[in-house]
Amino acid sequence: MKNLANYLTLLRVLLCIFLFFTYPFSFIFYLVYILCGLTDILDGFIARCLKLQTEFGARFDSFADIIFCIVSFIKIVPSIFDQINIKLWFWAIIILIIKCLTQGLNSLKNETVGMIHSFSNKAAGLCLFLAPLFFDVMDMNAICAICCVVASFAAIEELLMILLYNDLDLDRRTLYRARFNTLKRKPKTCELEEDYKKYKKKSAKLLKKKKVQDNEYVIRNYINKSRLK
Repeated sequence: MKNLANYLTLLRVLLCIFLFFTYPFSFIFYLVYILCGLTDILDGFIARCLKLQTEFGARFDSFADIIFCIVSFIKIVPSIFDQINIKLWFWAIIILIIKCLTQGLNSLKNETVGMIHSFSNKAAGLCLFLAPLFFDVMDMNAICAICCVVASFAAIEELLMILLYNDLDLDRRTLYRARFNTLKRKPKTCELEEDYKKYKKKSAKLLKKKKVQDNEYVIRNYINKSRLK
């Protein structure tokens, strides 16, 4: 039960592999495509409801999202390339460059990669996910323009999160909330790393009681909860 969310994420990865071998915009394609989206929603929902959130789960979810985006891009873009305005393609390339720059900075600062699960990133993902489902009933250029606007905001916000904060929190929701949590509610006498050293020994007892495997994730959460008291 404790790995249910991760199993759903793994299922999404397997569905993405199957999606790669389907014919674009066929019934099977839409069926598998929708199932991929449902597993993306369910794994996060279950993890939050059952309090199964771990750093590994967050990173695994980001990995599955990237795989889904790549497979969807490979299957959908060649089929609609000639029907989309060239300016929108240049806009999409700029967004992709910003995302790549963000991951590069993330790798240098935090020695890891992964998309932050912010509200804007979720909104951009939802727009991109729903877009192919409406290609037959709405103008493709209008749909792609909406997706580009939302994705641009999400990409810039994520880049600012990486630039402004030294600690990586993949579950950070908004730039404002991140600033509120780290600047308004932190203790006046100590910074995050000092907190980490101070509470590490105390959190070791907490880890034993809860039998949690992901030590770093729990220690960081323990620090955040201590700050809110």
